[in-house]
Amino acid sequence: VIAFYRRSELGRFLDASLRPGDVFIDAGANLGMYSLLARRTGAETILFEPEPRHAAFLLRNAQSFGTVLPVALSDHAGSSPMFVHDDTNSGSHSLLPGSGGGREVVVEMRTLAQAVATSGIDPARLRLIKIDVEGSEAAVVLGMMPLLADGACPTVWCEVRGSGSERAPDSFLSVSRT
Repeated sequence: VIAFYRRSELGRFLDASLRPGDVFIDAGANLGMYSLLARRTGAETILFEPEPRHAAFLLRNAQSFGTVLPVALSDHAGSSPMFVHDDTNSGSHSLLPGSGGGREVVVEMRTLAQAVATSGIDPARLRLIKIDVEGSEAAVVLGMMPLLADGACPTVWCEVRGSGSERAPDSFLSVSRT
């Protein structure tokens, strides 16, 4: 399985871009595969995963994954319902209502700027931020704006959706306007 992620476009980018001492932020870590790859480069990793079962798995295995924060990133702090889908689509959990069945859980939210400020990490060490949060990418980008305004200059790898998406169609427009 890890070989699939290593060969992906993002996996190759991680390998080419990260060095020991760099910090990789994995927003929407899911099962943390990209964080595992980032750790292999010697980078420090901070994973954000609010879905309770995935977060518990990552926390149990934090020595392999890095720093795990079981919170959602957004443009403000607080809490929000998260729509958790069944095991057939475990990567589609979202703060946005979407297609498919599932249940609702309430999750804590923070902004990326708040999370970095309280982590003790030097923002100058941020090299790469991966954002894959199932339709809420623009809110995560808005929540990191104070960090960027203070001089942090990481590369951002952000999933966006086109017009055919059922959840957050045309999210590329809202992310690019941010």
